[in-house]
Amino acid sequence: MEDFIQDTGVKFNEIDVCGLAFEYVLQEARQEIEEATGIDICIDTEVYTYFNYMCSCYDRREGALEAAKKVEEPSALLQAFISVC
Repeated sequence: MEDFIQDTGVKFNEIDVCGLAFEYVLQEARQEIEEATGIDICIDTEVYTYFNYMCSCYDRREGALEAAKKVEEPSALLQAFISVC
């Protein structure tokens, strides 16, 4: 959260923790998918986290989901990403 506060200037009491958790999972999935397939899902498929508290979600997720399914042995975190896409 400290990095997020520093990068965005958002005050601690205004942080959307659900959206931040989604963003963390997205970035970890991005790294795992890119290492396994060479696909950068944030650039190549334009997936991004839509921050909206309890309604946070991934927009433009279809291409990212296809790329994630190409990973032969997905980690638990990548499996979580797949399940919420």
